[in-house]
Amino acid sequence: MNDSQSGDRLQEFVNSADVKSRLADLDRAIVELRFTEGLRRNWAAARAEASVELAHFESTIDGARTDLAELRVATLSAGTTGSNTGLAASTPSWMEKTENQPGAETGGTNAQDGTGATGVADPSVLHALDYWKAHRFVERTWPPLNSRGPVRVVEQPLPRVLSGIHKILTGRLASEHLIREGDVAIPSDPQALQGVNQILNAQLPAPVRAGLLIWFAGQRPAFASHSVQVARTFARHHLVMSGYEPTGTLLASLEVARSNDALAAFSNPDPRPWLSAYIDAMRAATGPTLEMIRHVQAGRLPQ
Repeated sequence: MNDSQSGDRLQEFVNSADVKSRLADLDRAIVELRFTEGLRRNWAAARAEASVELAHFESTIDGARTDLAELRVATLSAGTTGSNTGLAASTPSWMEKTENQPGAETGGTNAQDGTGATGVADPSVLHALDYWKAHRFVERTWPPLNSRGPVRVVEQPLPRVLSGIHKILTGRLASEHLIREGDVAIPSDPQALQGVNQILNAQLPAPVRAGLLIWFAGQRPAFASHSVQVARTFARHHLVMSGYEPTGTLLASLEVARSNDALAAFSNPDPRPWLSAYIDAMRAATGPTLEMIRHVQAGRLPQ
C-alpha cells in the first residue's frame, strides 16, 4: 500500500464511470437493507443468524463444506457469547481472559476424544464453528441498530481486535497441536498491520476498503496462518463500525463463494479484478440477505 502508483490506479478504478455506477447501485441497496421492516424489532436475531450463515459460507470458501442446519444446531450446543444489544461502557466481556474456560471463545477440545468442546467431531463443522465464534466476537462490540437514546461506541485498538479474532480462529488448532501455540494471536509480520491501517484510513469507498482488507491479507499475511480468515471477519466489522452497513447482516461471503470471478481474482497481484468482483458480490448479496431477514421475522430459518 506504499506504492503511489498503486494508489493512483486504485483512485482511477474507483473514479471510473462503471465502478461509480455499480457503487451507487450498491449504496441504494444498502439503504434499502438498513430500513427494511424486518430489522425494526428483529435486528439482533438477524445479526446472529447472519453470523451463522457467514460461518457456513466462509468455511465453504476454505473447502470445509457444512450443512447449514447442522451448523446452526452446533452453534446452539456451543452456546452464545452473550448479549449483542450494545456496548458496555467498560471493557467488553469478550476482551477478558479465557484461559480457564475450555471451549469458550478460543474454541476448546475434549482431551479424552479429541472432539471440539461441543462434542462435534466433524472437522468441517469445527472449522465453521471457529468462524462463527469469530463473527460473534466482533458482533458484541457493535452498537444496537435501533436505539432510542445515544450510544457511545468505543473502537478497540486495531492490533487488539485482529489478535482477538485470530485467537478465536486458531486457539482450537493450537490446543490440538495442529499449529504452533506461539503463532496464536501474535502477528508474524507487524509491518502488515501498517498496511491494514493505511487501508482503513484511505479515502476510498467503504466497500472498496473492505475488499482491500481481504485482498491485502492474501498478499501480505499478518499472521503465520489464517490471515485471510481474520480479514473476512474484520471486513464485516469495518463495514458496520464505519457506518456503511450498520445492520451487520449482509451475506457478502455467500456471493463470493458462488462467484468464480471473485475466487479466481483473489490471488491476482492487481487488486482491481478482485475489488470489481467483490463489489458485485456485495450487491448480489443484498437480495438473499433481505430474504434471510424475512425468514428470521417469520421464525422460519433457511436450511
